Amino acid sequence: MEGSGKAFVVSEDQKLDWADLFFIIVQPVQLRKPHLLPKLPLPIRDTLEIYSAQVNSVAKVIISKMAKAVQTKPEELKEIFGDGMMQSIRMNYYPPCPQPR
Repeated sequence: MEGSGKAFVVSEDQKLDWADLFFIIVQPVQLRKPHLLPKLPLPIRDTLEIYSAQVNSVAKVIISKMAKAVQTKPEELKEIFGDGMMQSIRMNYYPPCPQPR
């Protein structure tokens, strides 16, 4: 489930934080929901792109190090993950609760 909204309610007895959230898949690009990103202000979109690219770079380095640790070729692990390592971002906003207990 992507987009914005309230915390997920499963039952009436569930205790929830009072929170609004935004959740989006950012990598691989082909899994993005393009109609969600334009709703974000341009500075946030640009920041998400930069952050996502940097996290992807770090992930590739970690995969190479993991391959070395298990004594296999980095290409073999990269083949498993490909260029489409799954990446998502969730942002929470906690406004004051209108009905504190």
